[in-house]
Amino acid sequence: MTQFLHRPDWMENVLNKIPPRWAIILVGEEQSRQLAALTHELRGRISTTGDGKKISSGFSYWGIGPTIAWTHACNDPFYLVMKESIETFPYRFTRIFRHIEQQHYHYVSLGVGTGHKDREILTELYKTHPGLFYFPIDMSSEMLIKGMQEALKGIPIESNNALPIQIDFSIVRNVEEIRHLLNEIVGDEPILFSLLGNTLANFEGDATLLKTLARLLRPQDRLMLEVAYTDMLSIDAVQEAIEEYSRSRAFKEFVTSALLQNTNLYIGTEDVSFAGSIDSDRALQIKVLYQNKTGSSTKILLPDRSEIDFPVEDTIRLYLTRKYTNQGIKALLDECGFMPLAQELSTFSSTYSSYNFGMSAMLLKLAPPKTASRWESAFISYGSPDQAFAEKLNLALTERGVNTYFFALNKIPGEKAYQFMRKGVNEYDRTILVCSQQSLERLPVLNELDLVLSRESREGGSSRLIPVTRDRYVYDGWSPSNKHLKTSVLDRSICDFVADDNSDETKFTMALEELLLALRRKDE
Repeated sequence: MTQFLHRPDWMENVLNKIPPRWAIILVGEEQSRQLAALTHELRGRISTTGDGKKISSGFSYWGIGPTIAWTHACNDPFYLVMKESIETFPYRFTRIFRHIEQQHYHYVSLGVGTGHKDREILTELYKTHPGLFYFPIDMSSEMLIKGMQEALKGIPIESNNALPIQIDFSIVRNVEEIRHLLNEIVGDEPILFSLLGNTLANFEGDATLLKTLARLLRPQDRLMLEVAYTDMLSIDAVQEAIEEYSRSRAFKEFVTSALLQNTNLYIGTEDVSFAGSIDSDRALQIKVLYQNKTGSSTKILLPDRSEIDFPVEDTIRLYLTRKYTNQGIKALLDECGFMPLAQELSTFSSTYSSYNFGMSAMLLKLAPPKTASRWESAFISYGSPDQAFAEKLNLALTERGVNTYFFALNKIPGEKAYQFMRKGVNEYDRTILVCSQQSLERLPVLNELDLVLSRESREGGSSRLIPVTRDRYVYDGWSPSNKHLKTSVLDRSICDFVADDNSDETKFTMALEELLLALRRKDE
């Protein structure tokens, strides 16, 4: 083994020679925790309407049984959401692809599905970027393997450039870890993300999921989103949507597969029921349920081998889905910070429905931050060693509604650093200066300090600078050659982010509130 230690390319060569049926997966979560989470969901309260015990979206596809059942359902002509979605996707994607800038995109698939749609996307991206990385992401390793094998058919991407990741992308911590991994592998190069096949509609908190995924995107990235749509919200439309799903035996076999795999319950397709409603004036919502109609209470053996009571009329929600109106999905995107760049619709060719049901595919980017009227905008000046702190500060400010100008997010390829500095200092209301030793010894930071002091002078003594510090260096150790710089900083109150421990969130929060007071508009 030691003969290979000084050959960094040996593992790459090995990976490129492995058989196509093999798959190396990056596992981002302990499966025991996933099993515990599923058990917790099945212990939910008693409910006759599907609002207690449940199998949430990711667990519906988790494991070999649900994976096989899902594949069968996607080939069922009666399951229109998936069958026609897959068949019409090439046409819709081709039209949307015209709006994707001709850059070298890498591709991240959030929920790989059957892999057919990923293959369409990879085929186009590979034409201009043969060295692209492909990151399929899913909770289920079985879904990852099956979907990735289909996605890569006929596309000569090198084995070590296809990196499947087994992780739940609906959890904020996981998304942050995914973003860090992507940064390490592809750096600043743009990424096309996708969330296809009406996956968004399967999450109870669809807005929460979109806001979580917004953390993945940078200004240069794009997101392809696909959802089921309806042209009308009405009780009759809800009923027709229920009938659409209930016609597919394969769909019923799929939604019961997770329960059959993880509990001792044996239920047939005839035991599946549906309940529909109008969700927040933006979508038709369908719950797929199993209800105890046996006439007597029974016991359910859970994945951890414990038992719970399952009383008469109690329910387990097997699946949740929606059909969005155009206005509804656009309002949701606006709420979550996305801006549509293109959209393509296809309507189901069904004789069963009097409503226009179909699939909508959209290309999205992050919307410009909305400037809350109560806050002044802010340019954040910092040295690269303080990047992690600056990112944390920027995120905290933007989450509170402050419009920030932040190098890591707002830089433009080819733009000179001095142009970026001048724009940030002169076009934004305030400049937040990070006054740590690591930042104050950086020439670009001193240049930005000089620029903001010059602006204050031109404006007759305005107050544009807000210093913040992470250590005592600005007071005790800083000795710039231009003494005026230190005097100008120390003449004003400095927001204190100094903490004995970097994990001291209480201290950070208190300092943040002090900073927000300084950013509050005077007319508020």
